[in-house]
Amino acid sequence: MTPWVTIERLSHTHHLQLFDCGDEWMNCWVRERALKDDRAGRTAVHVALNSVGAVVAVYALNHGSIEVAGGRQELRAVQLQRLAVHRAHQGRGHGTRLLLDASRAALVVASVLPAKHFVVEASDEYRASWYEADGFVRCVGSSLWLSMSISSLRSTIAALDTGTATVDAFERSRAFAHSDVRTR
Repeated sequence: MTPWVTIERLSHTHHLQLFDCGDEWMNCWVRERALKDDRAGRTAVHVALNSVGAVVAVYALNHGSIEVAGGRQELRAVQLQRLAVHRAHQGRGHGTRLLLDASRAALVVASVLPAKHFVVEASDEYRASWYEADGFVRCVGSSLWLSMSISSLRSTIAALDTGTATVDAFERSRAFAHSDVRTR
């Protein structure tokens, strides 16, 4: 069960000052920059709201090109710029469910704008492993940039939508992957 009842585009009516994901840099961005960046067109910020309208999670998407492999390759991509879950709701698979919502949004963007990849720049090794557990692969020449082809993303979402795969199965693989990462 998710802690939210709806996911919508960020607006001035959302209260962000109490958002706390446990990462001070991310908290600062959510509280002070998210709405400004969204309004300026730098990113599209979405918030997940609980039944009383409190923000319990956030993600931000952008579209453009990124250089990988030391600048030798350029990817036209939808970029997941931020993803955070309020600390009171972490550790229950909500990040995976939010990633699925962001993935569906990325497919919509890729259907109208040229993009062959869905990319993310992880903030650290732990988070890079978190994305790898959902099928992202590391870009050559940058250990914290990860990518999934739009065609692979489309297949993954289709498998979830048709019932040939489940979110719970992805969460179990994630739990296994993370227990392995922590013991290294």
